Amino acid sequence: MNLPKDMHWHLKVLTVFLLSLGLASGAAPSTCQVCLDRQTCMPPDCFCCRDEMQLPMTVNDIPQIVFFTFDDALTDQVAGFYDQLFDTSRKNPNGCPISMTMFISHNNTKYHQVNKFYKKGMEIAAHSVTHNHMNEANFYNEARLQKQNLASLGGIPERDIVGWRSPYLEPVGDLQPDKLKELGYVYDSTLTFSKRKLNNKVPTPFTLDFGWPYTCQVKPCPNREHTGFWEVPIVSLIDYKHKYDCVYVDGCMNAPPDENSAYKFLKDNFDSYYSKSRIPFGINMHPSWFYYPDRLKAMDRFILELANRKDVYILSIKQMIAWLKNPVALSDIHSFKPWSCSTASSGSSFARGTSSGFNQNTNGLPHQGIKKIVPSHVNTLKSWQQKFTESGRHQAIRKITIPQRVNKISQWRGTIQNGVLRLPTINRISWRQRQQNLRRNQIRTQPVTSPTISSVVNFNPVQNNVVRHTAITNPTQRPWTRPTWQQRTVTPRKVIDNSNSGWWSQPPQINPAPLHVPSQNIPLVTTTPVIQNPPTFEQQQLSLLEQQEQKHTRQQQQEQQQLQQNQMDLNRQLELQRLAENQRVQQEQERQRQLKLEVERKEQLALQESLRKEADRRKRLREERLLKNQRRRQQQASQTRKQNNQNTRTVNNVSSTRRAIEIWQRFVKFLTGKI
Repeated sequence: MNLPKDMHWHLKVLTVFLLSLGLASGAAPSTCQVCLDRQTCMPPDCFCCRDEMQLPMTVNDIPQIVFFTFDDALTDQVAGFYDQLFDTSRKNPNGCPISMTMFISHNNTKYHQVNKFYKKGMEIAAHSVTHNHMNEANFYNEARLQKQNLASLGGIPERDIVGWRSPYLEPVGDLQPDKLKELGYVYDSTLTFSKRKLNNKVPTPFTLDFGWPYTCQVKPCPNREHTGFWEVPIVSLIDYKHKYDCVYVDGCMNAPPDENSAYKFLKDNFDSYYSKSRIPFGINMHPSWFYYPDRLKAMDRFILELANRKDVYILSIKQMIAWLKNPVALSDIHSFKPWSCSTASSGSSFARGTSSGFNQNTNGLPHQGIKKIVPSHVNTLKSWQQKFTESGRHQAIRKITIPQRVNKISQWRGTIQNGVLRLPTINRISWRQRQQNLRRNQIRTQPVTSPTISSVVNFNPVQNNVVRHTAITNPTQRPWTRPTWQQRTVTPRKVIDNSNSGWWSQPPQINPAPLHVPSQNIPLVTTTPVIQNPPTFEQQQLSLLEQQEQKHTRQQQQEQQQLQQNQMDLNRQLELQRLAENQRVQQEQERQRQLKLEVERKEQLALQESLRKEADRRKRLREERLLKNQRRRQQQASQTRKQNNQNTRTVNNVSSTRRAIEIWQRFVKFLTGKI
């Protein structure tokens, strides 16, 4: 059929539009059909991409799988949301608790919460360490270190960490599945698939044995085949107005304004899967959606609705892949081992609750958790207490109650040096200097007496109860004589029992070392008084304990201030994180809105251009038609003139013939008359 050139152009545009519409509606590309036709890619080692389940069972025998995935750090506030939504009382039809998959990033994550959810049967997957943009330079280390973090800090066996999702859903081409497979990952959930309409078909999870066959939304996508490595596409949802698609639940341009709208948004998207081929339905989101109470109530209501259905199972991605490898009908699902309760909660000793060797909180680089240092010197101090209490000596210490002892003992805090706890010691020189300073201040008030030697017990409880005797000589202005040792009896207090006399109550007779004797002719300029009543051992001990208690009180006040400051910093950090999350969501929404506006603008420009071309075509056709009509009228007028001329000539000829005949007849009559 001969068509104008403009019509050919319009047919080409219409063909391209219909092809793009078919791809956007979820029609399986030719690669998926080739994979299915060859019948060489069969479960459990291989699974072809498709937009229908195509299993040897009816649709009603297929369990509707719903898998929730949550991205980014797991904090205490976020854990509260998950505890409410995924309570252990909510169970699947086989009697096992519902599950989900959490893609955990390292920064700001509370790893004791990670271990708690792992014990509850949730799947823990990796989402990078720094949550930065992935590239070929940093991807391998991010995937490797975050898997180690979840294993060492979260108490999860590395064999149970099999899932990965890149930050910002940015793939790294064929490098990504190669490195993930090398590190022991089983599946990736980074690539996206856009669902334009609510009733469009969507793909199932599949293995990359034929590469990524769909349109690459975020480049670069893997093109080569990666045998046996699973890809779980992130299929977009349709907003509650059924107008735009959303990659994440919390990234819709038309956010639901209330609880009923949010519930309708979730329910409509679920029904588009449940009422058709029952392809696994994925709900991908960030926990920031739960900061709005009405949306949290809507999600709670939606999960409760799903849990009450007899043919709907809320599972993790790992459990979903296990079913795709070995599909089982609903009638036999109770005997399906990967979905049993024991499998969901089994794992290492951490899953059974036999170990708690993980850090409570980390905010830095990998393996930089805050370790709880056990004060081993407390045992030494307790043994010192027990020894002196049982021996019956120094009963003044025994009068102190146990809580007071612990408070006084707790002041001895050591420092860690090369893995060894270093305890502080009491400096004997500092004690002597304090005594000398005291004597210098009292020199004018004390009388001058002969020099005496007093025995001072320097007691250091940390250093194994060592008793040292120090000879203190007090020089005077009198001529110096050799000091002699004088035994001084210490008057005990009423609370002290001296029944057990021995080496402790009476120090040994120790002759001090000879001192330097100055010349007899040179008088001593510096004079110090003699302390008549030096402090007793009990007084020294009580004074030492008072000082230590004051020091301990100051340390407690400093620690309390530090804790308050840390709490304020934590609150400030959480607030900044919340603001950053809100800003990120707003930026994402703004970006989506700009993209939609740009698409609409381009569509409007294309429509205007097509309308303009159509108007030009119609104008040309109208002009051509007018021109043809004008030519036709001219031809008709010309033919009319010719016909008229011919008719006129004919009439003239007839008239001439008639006149000629009349003339001839007259002539004949004339001749006849004459004759």
